[in-house]
Amino acid sequence: MGNKIDWGYFRNGWNTCKRAQEFLDANQISISEKIYASKEKIDADKAWNLIQNAKSVHVAKGKKTIRWNPQTDNREEILKTVIGPSGNLRAPTWKIGKDFLVGFSAEQYLDVLSLWFKSES
Repeated sequence: MGNKIDWGYFRNGWNTCKRAQEFLDANQISISEKIYASKEKIDADKAWNLIQNAKSVHVAKGKKTIRWNPQTDNREEILKTVIGPSGNLRAPTWKIGKDFLVGFSAEQYLDVLSLWFKSES
């Protein structure tokens, strides 16, 4: 693919973050800015401020994937899926243009990233 993600919210040592980073590396996708959860907490209000104007928010949770449109979908329902048990934004979270990817699913990453990067070419 050979493209860049605008920014990422990441936890060092977190298995899901490690798998997501391996996927990005294997597909030659770099990250312009990486925010570490250990240094910056993003609670529900901050998370909503980030995603409220997004075109879409793609969430992977276990084997389930969900696509939200913050312009039309319920704020509380979206936040239930993007906020983890700590009360902060789940990691990994990636921002690409006006889209967000939360969690990790290789299939979802392939679908979303390939479409997004293709549209940017």
